[in-house]
Formats: sequence, C-alpha cells, structure tokens
Amino acid sequence: MSRRHFIASCAVFAALAGFAPVSMAEPIPPALQKRVDEYRVKLEKWAANPVVIAAAKASNVSGGLPGMTSAKWTELPDTDPVVKSIGTSAAGKFVDSLDSKEVNKVGVRDKAGNIVAANVKVILYNVAHRPWFKPAIAGTSYQMDQMAKDPTTQVMGVQISTPIKDGAEIVGVMHASITAN
Repeated sequence: MSRRHFIASCAVFAALAGFAPVSMAEPIPPALQKRVDEYRVKLEKWAANPVVIAAAKASNVSGGLPGMTSAKWTELPDTDPVVKSIGTSAAGKFVDSLDSKEVNKVGVRDKAGNIVAANVKVILYNVAHRPWFKPAIAGTSYQMDQMAKDPTTQVMGVQISTPIKDGAEIVGVMHASITAN
C-alpha cells in the first residue's frame, strides 16, 4: 500500500467514525467569514444551474456509480476513467469552471451522498454521514463554525453546503471548501 493510499484510508476511516482533527480547527476570522457569506450566495446560484440539477437527478435514478463504495473509490488512481468522469461530465466541467482561487473544492452530490461531479478527486465517494451533508439534504444551507483542513485538499478553509433543488424537490447537495488565506 502506498503512503498516499495509507493516509487516504486513515482519513476515510476517521471520517466514517465521525472523528475530526479538533486540534486543527480554528475560529473563523471576520474577513474570512465575509468571504464565506459571499460564497454561500454564489453556491446557492451554482446549485440552481440546470446542468447541476440534471446531473444530481440522473445519479439519483442510476443509484450512483455501480458497485462503488468509499473504500473502492479511495483505491482508484486520479487517472482512472471513473474518477476522471466526475470532472469531465457537463456538471464536472461547470464545477471546474467556477472561481478556484478562493475555493479549493466544489462538489455535487446526489440524494444518497454519492459524488456526481467535482473539481478534484474527493476523498470520500459517499458523504451521507458528514455534518455538512445532513442539513443541506434536509433543505437548509450549512456552514462549519470553525475553519479546518479540508480532508481532500488539505487546505485550511471553511466547508459550506446547500441543497440542489428541482423546483421544490431536493435532488442533491452542492458543497464547497472556501480557502482561508
């Protein structure tokens, strides 16, 4: 097992167990909070994009990637066609086109929490258990109350999420990590 896979596996197991690196969490400075507030508004607009909505709905119908689990996902190299597909689909291209200087990760998830599109290979395929997913899938936008290193990018930031809606129906969640710099 490579060092990268070992670290990723440890992160997956810690995330699945609900552990967060508390020692790495820090209060959000006012200037960063202002930026986070601006990106919360942007994230809601991005989540209303027809391409994002269609991708979440399609994944809901298909049940995500056949046979995929977070453990299998972690083992796939970044160059694997399945991994590449999250960035090369129409939704993936849209997500990749978004402002990336202040946002180090943007992802689209279906109703089950499975990854649909992202601008990077996210560490977890399914995030239904994550604290930022639960309120968003229930219809409420979410923001972490502290900044911490993003599990995927290892960049200090603040996690935000919002529901993806098709009319009044929630069809998924869009999430982002706003860079603290």
